[in-house]
Formats: sequence, structure tokens, C-alpha cells
Amino acid sequence: WAAERALHEGMPSPRLLERCHSAFEDGSATASSLQRAVGDGLAALGLRVEEEVQLSSGYSLDFVVDWRGQRLGVEVDGPSHFVGEAPSGRTMLKRRQLRSLGWRVAPVPYLEWNGLAQAGSPTPSPDLEVARQQQPQQQQRLL
Repeated sequence: WAAERALHEGMPSPRLLERCHSAFEDGSATASSLQRAVGDGLAALGLRVEEEVQLSSGYSLDFVVDWRGQRLGVEVDGPSHFVGEAPSGRTMLKRRQLRSLGWRVAPVPYLEWNGLAQAGSPTPSPDLEVARQQQPQQQQRLL
């Protein structure tokens, strides 16, 4: 958030920041069956799919695909990403920060994916066109 807001004053030492960043990106990810199914759906579209892409910010994306000349992130949002039917605060924060870093991200909510599968879609696929049309947020400075 400090980089997003271009804040430098009062920040911890560079050594402590590096330790925090290392701890943040140290989370090992395990693909769920839902995530594997979404990856299969992306591959069935003929896309080159990169899985579990670690970003320099410390965040990771479930998938990165090239879609109509643009690199898009794809995030598979299982039940833990929601409070009721609304995205959790953690999920919304990650989306916002990824946009501020210049990423366009297509979320794949589990309820929508399961609905596609139950509707008999032979190969459900995320709506990548919506993400492609997103405009990444410009970095905003708070005074």
C-alpha cells in the first residue's frame, strides 16, 4: 500500500521491508480441483497458460494468459474468497492492488464456474473479454 500511495516517510528500514516482503511471498500455493478445472478450460480455449505466476510485488496470480494481444491475470475465487456472495475484503484489496500495479484480472467466482458446469457447458471458460476491457487504476497519491 505504501508503494501504491508513494509514501516513504516513516517507513520501516529497508532490511525490515525486505524481510516482510519475503514473508509475504513465501506462501506456497496448492492448486484446488476448481483451479485445475479452470486451467483446463483456459487451455481448451487454445491459450498459453502460465500457472501460479509470482509477481515482484509478492502477489501471485493463479494464471496468466495472452488474450487478444494482452497479458491478463486470472484469479480463481473459491468459497474462502467470499463473505456470503460478496468478495471478502482480502480479495477486494488484492484486486485493487493488482490493478494499481497495471494488471487486468479476470476473477472466476466458484458459483459462476459451477453454474456453467451444471448448465452443461462442455468446457466452461472464464469471461476474459471483461478483464481485457478493464482499465488499470492510475496510481493515486494521498496528501
